[in-house]
Amino acid sequence: MTSGPGCSPARSPGAPNRRRRCWAAFVHAVSGQRLVPRHGRIGFLARELLDELPHTV
Repeated sequence: MTSGPGCSPARSPGAPNRRRRCWAAFVHAVSGQRLVPRHGRIGFLARELLDELPHTV
């Protein structure tokens, strides 16, 4: 994935804070969705979500 709807990557030079927050929320949500098949809708830990972030980006 390269970016969410209406977002540009947070690493873009000069990206406004609003875009950074949008990008972070999108990556967080997609990472959580990627964990659902393995852990169910609830029950995974924050560290598991953190481990998923590089695979999402």
